Amino acid sequence: MRKVLSIPHYDLPYDEEQGLFFVVPYVRYSPLNRHDYVDFGHHSIVVVPESSVELKDLVGYPEDEPEWASFWTYEGSYEEEEFLDLPFVADIPMYGVVILEGYITGKKILVVLGEVWDDPKQFREGSPFRELLLREGFASLEPPSLKNATITLGGDPEFEVVDLESGEIIPAYKVDVFEEGEDKPFSAVGTDGNDAIAEIRPSPHKTPEGYVREVRSILEDIRKTASWIDLSVEGNKYPLGGHIHVGARDDLTRRVLKKKVSVFISALDDFIGKLLLPTSGAARGKYAKLFAYELKPYGWEYRTPPASIYGDMEVLRITYKLTQKLVEKLLREGKLSYEVGEGGTPPFEEYLAFLTEEEARYFLDFPRRWEEGLVPRTLFQAAVAVAE
Repeated sequence: MRKVLSIPHYDLPYDEEQGLFFVVPYVRYSPLNRHDYVDFGHHSIVVVPESSVELKDLVGYPEDEPEWASFWTYEGSYEEEEFLDLPFVADIPMYGVVILEGYITGKKILVVLGEVWDDPKQFREGSPFRELLLREGFASLEPPSLKNATITLGGDPEFEVVDLESGEIIPAYKVDVFEEGEDKPFSAVGTDGNDAIAEIRPSPHKTPEGYVREVRSILEDIRKTASWIDLSVEGNKYPLGGHIHVGARDDLTRRVLKKKVSVFISALDDFIGKLLLPTSGAARGKYAKLFAYELKPYGWEYRTPPASIYGDMEVLRITYKLTQKLVEKLLREGKLSYEVGEGGTPPFEEYLAFLTEEEARYFLDFPRRWEEGLVPRTLFQAAVAVAE
């Protein structure tokens, strides 16, 4: 049977005004703050219907504030500022318009008073506002396209902590390196919502290889810091997930990822979830299910994959490569068509559209190797996490 998934490009979230095309603006009636900045993608437009622009949690702003704007800096730590990519006021080019720029990534956000945005004269050819939108990349003369869309890859895998002396699994909060990070999102190491479960949080990467390199680096730091422990991916005492984070830098791609999330998850379930789910630990229970995801500011989190894939770094890389290829093909072409057999899983040949023959065979053989005990259940003792 042939399965066809599609994302109609006529349904993309963009608007048009006097020959200018742009992603549909956000409308905010309350002051913008750090939560908003995380939600926004690159080249987001925010329209403020009120009579003044109020911006909170900034890294910096000009000394001379216009009468129609008010600014506040962030009161948190430098570590949090860096994680949140809080913006500074890059420019105030005209009345009612502020350009914010991310302190870390350079992400640009345009904030416009409603009276400026709602004035048709501002969009006429030759007007300063129209030229500003084009010059800064907030609008174009052609409809937005996803033909070159790219995604970012991240994750927050969970592990059981093993005391090497006793061989027993202990709560993660008993180990300083995990207790200190807790559930702080800007920490690369911490604990899950269940503080008995250890968690690492690699930053988003453009490539599977970049993601795996950072995973290795974080695990090596843990091994050196707490040499008396090991990390298990088995999950028979605590429920362990190998959640995959898929996001995008630009606003259009990010919105499409969220709006059409069910289409992307269906493809990932067929190619990845159905194969990997049986390698979940006994404690995973209700969490071991297909079509498991959560929407996030950056896009979404695919929650079906178990932590078992971290027992084999090559399987981890292939899983992330397959995720990237599937999602980007759907984004760029708006369609994904493939054969499925019994159980709704694609045959070997369908994987070759995204993987090499060697990668496909190795990935598809993972459940057998896991079942036969050929995949390490712990990371450090087997040197799987740190081997090059």
